Amino acid sequence: MSLPSCILDASVAVKLFLQEPFTPEVTLIFSEYIAHPELEPFVVPDLFYIECANILWKRVTRLKNLDANLARRHIADLRNLHIPSVGMATLSERAVEIGMVYDITAYDASYVALSEARGVPLLTGDERLIQKLRGSPFDLVSIADYMTSFFVAS
Repeated sequence: MSLPSCILDASVAVKLFLQEPFTPEVTLIFSEYIAHPELEPFVVPDLFYIECANILWKRVTRLKNLDANLARRHIADLRNLHIPSVGMATLSERAVEIGMVYDITAYDASYVALSEARGVPLLTGDERLIQKLRGSPFDLVSIADYMTSFFVAS
């Protein structure tokens, strides 16, 4: 059984550490990844790690519902998963183009650009992004749909 290849976005990865909708599904996805990292089903833009750090920072400083030491451990644990990353310099021109056309941030557009370049879907927990790109030529998949494809293919 192997996970379908995809670009992984920060909104998915943080669910591994935070209790949110789809946390059990994301935990299952990552347990499969941890069991078979050599298959390299995930690729991320290198911005991914700082985006995850920012989400955890916000939980510590703004929402005050996460301990700072735990946030540090979560980032170290995420880094230790060794998810392959692609430098932002190679994605920046396409990202700004996508961002301007679809009115999304260059950050979000970098994930979309990487998805397009690799010819694999972008796995995201960001429903707003999915809605903005509905009907576009880009392949975005929600966590629920990814899980369905994973279990159907298994």
